[in-house]
Amino acid sequence: AILSADLDAFDALAAEEAWGVKHYQGMLRAVGCDPGPIDGAEGQYTKRATRGFQRDWNDGVFHRLAEVEKVRPDVPVDGSLSEPTRAALREAFLACAAMN
Repeated sequence: AILSADLDAFDALAAEEAWGVKHYQGMLRAVGCDPGPIDGAEGQYTKRATRGFQRDWNDGVFHRLAEVEKVRPDVPVDGSLSEPTRAALREAFLACAAMN
């Protein structure tokens, strides 16, 4: 899914494997938003990184850098790893992976 930038397959994999906070902390780090330790806890560092990600997502940063079209809508900037934020993070992760 990553190599082919297949967002549907990536979403299906996340659902099938029931990805948790650790997975999303790793993706936050990969897109340049440091969540601190990858520990599976939504602590202060993860919340700060998530807010930074949400702001960047809403500003279209990841898609401009990767020169790809944004598919998913803006998300609330609240520091929560809600499902809309997780979905946006999966899309941003694929956009960033396409740059490498």
